[in-house]
Amino acid sequence: MQPLDVGIIWSPKAGYWRRFVQYMVDYYEKHGEAAPKLEVLEVIYMIAEAGDELPSSVVFHCWQKVCLVESLDRNIDFSCYNPLLSG
Repeated sequence: MQPLDVGIIWSPKAGYWRRFVQYMVDYYEKHGEAAPKLEVLEVIYMIAEAGDELPSSVVFHCWQKVCLVESLDRNIDFSCYNPLLSG
């Protein structure tokens, strides 16, 4: 399992969707109709904002889940990741 699979991608993606849905709701409440399609640049800004909010703890915990980081002191134990190294 890769660290990106366990949260590093999921967290900003969820942040983007939260922003997108909020944009749609806000637009509807203000104008009473469905929002027009977003421009690519607007989507890029939403994704960048979501990525900027990614806490370092999410990255750290993702590495913990794949057994590459053992504790908060950041000791690396590769034996749980590759059984060939445990001998």
